Amino acid sequence: MQDDARARKADYRYDRHCLNLPDVEKKTPDRFGSAGGYKIINPPGETAFHDLILGDLKKAHKEIDDFIIARSDGRAIYNFAVVVDDHEMGISHVIRGNDHVPNTYKQILIYQGLGLTLRNSPTCP
Repeated sequence: MQDDARARKADYRYDRHCLNLPDVEKKTPDRFGSAGGYKIINPPGETAFHDLILGDLKKAHKEIDDFIIARSDGRAIYNFAVVVDDHEMGISHVIRGNDHVPNTYKQILIYQGLGLTLRNSPTCP
């Protein structure tokens, strides 16, 4: 599917093909020997936050592909690890380059998925 999207010069979005497979199939290794990782399935809606430099930012969840938070062996992916680390350390402000702004939406979704409170973010839902 990714190759097809690339050939059409289109954005690739996972079509959730495997979302409703029986658990036994989800745990069966694929042709690459992986039984899959753990994904965040984005809910309908949008995520908004206030950046002290860029101002109020928001993005519709349909523009954010469902994303992996842990590999099939249980190792955490960057966005998941950062959220857990920042929460455990009580981080209230993050300085990041513009290249990491897209990660913020994913990290907010992870915070919400874990039922954690975002600190110092008055415009965050």
